[in-house]
Amino acid sequence: LVSLVAIEPPEQTHGATITGVSDVDNPLLGPTGAARVFGPQKGASAAEVELLERGLCALAERIAKDLGIDVGSIDGGGAAGGMGAGLVAFFGGVLEPGFEAIAAAVDLAAALGRADLVLTGEGSLDLQSLAGKAPIGVSRMAAEAGVPCLAVAGRVALEPSRLAEVGVSEASDLVSASGERRALDEPAAAVADTVAALLSRYLHR
Repeated sequence: LVSLVAIEPPEQTHGATITGVSDVDNPLLGPTGAARVFGPQKGASAAEVELLERGLCALAERIAKDLGIDVGSIDGGGAAGGMGAGLVAFFGGVLEPGFEAIAAAVDLAAALGRADLVLTGEGSLDLQSLAGKAPIGVSRMAAEAGVPCLAVAGRVALEPSRLAEVGVSEASDLVSASGERRALDEPAAAVADTVAALLSRYLHR
């Protein structure tokens, strides 16, 4: 990408509107962009992250010059390694928060109206979870509906006070509840045991 010299305008999509949905709102570039946030998560070294960032910067500059579209800072442009930005630039697409789209499709608000307790989950409950991820979207909607919400995750990296701010009454992680080895070797059983312990603790406190 750093050697990119030109982009030919793509053919039009014949009046079709393409909508992309994403559970993150990271832009393509910068400290919260695709390379610097998701690169390390996927195993990229510091040097590789900088190379990725330079490549994406070159791509964004080329898109701006050749297509007249600024994709560097749009919300969700950094999703899926920059696919969000590509969807906007090359297909004239629009980006929407993924959680809101799915919540509307399944009428989550109505389901919460019938619920006494909500259980949600995530691989890792961390700062990235606060940037549009579904579990926090669920907990926020549950809080608005006055329904308590519990969370189970492989790892919990947010303080209880921070979780409470987004509607999570209590959270439990698999490693603390079942041990790392069992969480890796028997994930289904580890999840079941962690959920059972969390529910028991919450209901009997």
